[in-house]
Amino acid sequence: MIQLSSTIPDVTLTDSPTFSSTRGLVRLDFKELDVFERVLDQYRGLGVRFEAAIALFPSNPAFTAQNRDIVLMPEGNRTEVISHFCQPIHSIEAVVSCTTSVTMAAYNCDGEVLTQLSTTAPKQNLKDGEPPDALPLQSLQLAHPDIRKAVIYSTSPFTIGLLCFE
Repeated sequence: MIQLSSTIPDVTLTDSPTFSSTRGLVRLDFKELDVFERVLDQYRGLGVRFEAAIALFPSNPAFTAQNRDIVLMPEGNRTEVISHFCQPIHSIEAVVSCTTSVTMAAYNCDGEVLTQLSTTAPKQNLKDGEPPDALPLQSLQLAHPDIRKAVIYSTSPFTIGLLCFE
């Protein structure tokens, strides 16, 4: 089952807990991370470790208008954030923001793609010298019974404000 929720106007990342786990659902919002902290094993106890991720407070107004908290972004020149799950999960959701489309792909333990989904690129009508509008938060949701890795990627900078899995 694959679902995409388009722009989510009612997502409020600032009201969510740093992380929570209810009946197997793990919800990460990255608030406890330090700015410029490389994100690797900080959430291993909750069943996930990251690769190519850094915690940032976005300085670009297009990314900050809807989210005043720390977010994950790809580190350095990378174009993806990779999540490795300690045990198989069956669903994952990421709330992302980007000027272009963002794709999330789920993989099994053999590295085979199980399913993937992309957001739609937000429409921006900019005039010369006009600042960009706040980028919408979009939800990517994937479900499959044996997800061991998820890769979130884009050709443009993007943020991950929330990651949930079970």
